[in-house]
Amino acid sequence: MARPRKMRSVPGVRLKTYTRKDGTVSEYWQYAVYIPDQSGKLRREWRNAPNQRAAEEARAERKVEVKHGEAVNRTKLTLGAWLEEWLPRHAEKRRMRPTSRATAEIIITTRISPLLGAIPLQQLSERHIEDFIYQLQTRGGAKGKPLAPRSVKNTLVILREALQQARRERRIPRNPCTDIEPPTIDAKQEPQWTAAQAKRFLALLDGEGYRALFILTAATGLRRGELLGLKWDALDLDAGTLKVCTTLVEAGGQFILQDLTKTPSGARMIRLPAPVVATLAEHRKQQLAKRLAAGPEWQEQGLVFTTPQGKPLNPRNVYRRLRQLTERAGIPYVGLHGFRRTASSIAHNGTKDMLAVAQMLGHKHPDVTVKHYTQAAEDAAERTKDALEHALFGTY
Repeated sequence: MARPRKMRSVPGVRLKTYTRKDGTVSEYWQYAVYIPDQSGKLRREWRNAPNQRAAEEARAERKVEVKHGEAVNRTKLTLGAWLEEWLPRHAEKRRMRPTSRATAEIIITTRISPLLGAIPLQQLSERHIEDFIYQLQTRGGAKGKPLAPRSVKNTLVILREALQQARRERRIPRNPCTDIEPPTIDAKQEPQWTAAQAKRFLALLDGEGYRALFILTAATGLRRGELLGLKWDALDLDAGTLKVCTTLVEAGGQFILQDLTKTPSGARMIRLPAPVVATLAEHRKQQLAKRLAAGPEWQEQGLVFTTPQGKPLNPRNVYRRLRQLTERAGIPYVGLHGFRRTASSIAHNGTKDMLAVAQMLGHKHPDVTVKHYTQAAEDAAERTKDALEHALFGTY
């Protein structure tokens, strides 16, 4: 007769049994782990294993994970539910602009949640994310249109930040986005005008309602929000200076003035050319006349560029008029941001001082200016040849 099996006692490991409906009895093993919760207090969890050896090995592995701070309590929280919880807190912590928060919400609701939202947060893996990237590149998001590499990269930024916060809060043992490589973005020169094209455009502006707006952005490279959110109290026409301190953003169909600029370096002082000062002074007189004509319908907000009722300009109307004028001038349409790139290139070609140009644009790092906002002058190749010829051969 076989002797009954004797189990050795191992702390934190136990044998469990259960009876099926047919009366048969089965057994399984459990191992205990103590995991710190979000407050740091240790909580015991019993987890199942198929046999005693597997339970002992799993317990030993979990003890190492706890020691290294890699263990987390089990949760059924899905990625979609976590993103809903994370975004409001993240937006408040980072003091996100309404437009930035709205963009993040769109990315979550139209791209991430439909494809990954139902997956439990703790089960999300690198394979899930790689498949997610492939689907965005081939089928796209909710609209079914494949996304550009930059759009996919922006989506990954949101997902990575959300998962990193989950890791900090001990909801997941690690961030599966950490080693994911974003799609390659082909560097290309964004459209801008030459100095001759810019002068041709400005020559068309006599009698144009947006004349002062286009002249100012051509001479300063202001961002769209900085331009449309510019207030008269930021201008000193006697001194010929402009202080960038407000921006106009659109959120939920409403235009909002914000005192926050894009970056700390965005708050800056710009000196204005004399013709620009004269144009703004004339524009001020015209605006005062419109204000008198509007009477009680005028909505005073102190803005430099407004509708006939004093309201902020709708950027779409400005773009529409810009396209009409560029077609008349016979030059490429570059959008308002093209003015910014054009101004930076002209300023750099004239000063050869990239740091000064970066300061004018409100860039914290000049390398951003070099990479995205400047291009060589039309005669750059000829001047380069002349410089080398003079240095090496002493001739011109």
